[in-house]
Amino acid sequence: MKLKTPYADLLPPLSWDERESLEVDIAERGVLQPIIIDEDGNILDGHHRYAICPKAPTTVLTGLSEVEKRIFVLTNNDKRRNLSPDEKGEVASGRS
Repeated sequence: MKLKTPYADLLPPLSWDERESLEVDIAERGVLQPIIIDEDGNILDGHHRYAICPKAPTTVLTGLSEVEKRIFVLTNNDKRRNLSPDEKGEVASGRS
């Protein structure tokens, strides 16, 4: 199944260095964290992992409203991504 990415623009894309680092990590160790999708096949977490490895494992998260899905995307990525102050401002204003 081809997954959909309607939430990909909620966060800024990875920098070239970040993307390259992720590609190397996946090549060396595989995808360690599954891609989290909703019941409709929309990616909530793992947009970059999916772009690099479309056959990565997935986990389905069900029962979230549209608002809860957006909050999940933002909070889940905020824990891992080191966004610059400018990028954080863009996310807060919805301009990513």
